[in-house]
Amino acid sequence: MPLRLEAAILSRMRSPGTSRSNWALHDREQLQQSNPQALFAAGDKVVITDGPFAGIEAIYQTADAEQRSMILLSMLNKPVAMRIEPGKLRKCG
Repeated sequence: MPLRLEAAILSRMRSPGTSRSNWALHDREQLQQSNPQALFAAGDKVVITDGPFAGIEAIYQTADAEQRSMILLSMLNKPVAMRIEPGKLRKCG
């Protein structure tokens, strides 16, 4: 399924002199915050990129009503549900 991009993102992409890597990182973070379902699907393996759990892999479950992501971590060999900002997640692989 193709992603829909906002007009502001498209205009920044088309503007001359814009570094592709700069806008790509910023816009991906913005998209993750505003619409995590566009980047992650239930069951996707993700890695936490920031905070005390940085570097730990988890399974993406869903987004809640407050635009946070619900993930499952394995702690002490038990699945633990956790809510986290989607900007702190990156898809594995």
